[in-house]
Amino acid sequence: MTNLKIRASYGYSGNNAIGNYTWIPTLTSDNYDFGGKVADGKSVSSMENTKLGWEKSKEFDTGLDLTLLGGKINFVFDYYNKVTEDMLWGVRVPISSGFSSVQDNIGQIRNRGVEFSLSTINISNNSFTWNTDLNISFNQNKVLDMGDVGKVFGGFKNSAITEEGQPMAMFYGWKHIGILNSWEEVEKYATIPGQSPGTPRFFDLNDDGIIDERDKMIIGNPWPDFRGGFNNSLTFNNWDLNF
Repeated sequence: MTNLKIRASYGYSGNNAIGNYTWIPTLTSDNYDFGGKVADGKSVSSMENTKLGWEKSKEFDTGLDLTLLGGKINFVFDYYNKVTEDMLWGVRVPISSGFSSVQDNIGQIRNRGVEFSLSTINISNNSFTWNTDLNISFNQNKVLDMGDVGKVFGGFKNSAITEEGQPMAMFYGWKHIGILNSWEEVEKYATIPGQSPGTPRFFDLNDDGIIDERDKMIIGNPWPDFRGGFNNSLTFNNWDLNF
């Protein structure tokens, strides 16, 4: 054993990336009719939120560094647990307010996982060397709390959903269960108005005979089970190979 190091750390940090004036109502130029003529005016373009604050994160890390055989084997292990609260979200508000959303602090999310890396010098002499690097990481994120909002939609045409008990930004939409192969099947199964043979058949979640917004559901997880890499470097005299 050449080196053995045990590490641990704890941090509490804030994210204030909300803009300097996001909390106050802003104005935009807007024309209006004044006595039959177009006049220059102003209108309120964003909603006030005097309680808007920083997003806060608490993180605990621990790890191990190990070197063996005079530096021929290097192993690194890390574990982390990070909880972010008062997350910055664009929250929907009733359209009767005159706005569609307002920036707010809501919810709590947890990210935790482990990371491993291994570097080895397999062969080393005057004419030939062979080094290997391997790394793999496992991360899990989970929404712990979404406050009174419950869920937040995002992506193109609300194709992602963030809600309590699930990872962030899960794929959200209609569940594909086949193809409508004929007009008879179009008449038989629940469809989106206007569908024809050759288009997808979707799962009728509420069993009302029509595919609409109420039939959308979580249909996938965008987060990988793990990430990893494996690299080899070989050198023979003036030739080298990496893969």
